[in-house]
Amino acid sequence: MPAIKVQSSDAIILGVMIDDSGSIRFEGNSQNVCDGHNLLIDAMNGSKQGDSILMHTRYLNGKILFPYCLLADA
Repeated sequence: MPAIKVQSSDAIILGVMIDDSGSIRFEGNSQNVCDGHNLLIDAMNGSKQGDSILMHTRYLNGKILFPYCLLADA
């Protein structure tokens, strides 16, 4: 994403890696991991710096959930 889209002189870069390993899945914790990720997004959106956060999320096993984008688009 072009840096010009950030409407701030400072930006926070937030990279998240989600554990999608078998141990998470077999123990029935996939929904907990998903909920935790979504809670993180909600908390960051509610912060004063929410408009200046760029976020990227990928899975431990390599798949990219979404590339760097404005937090509101995550």
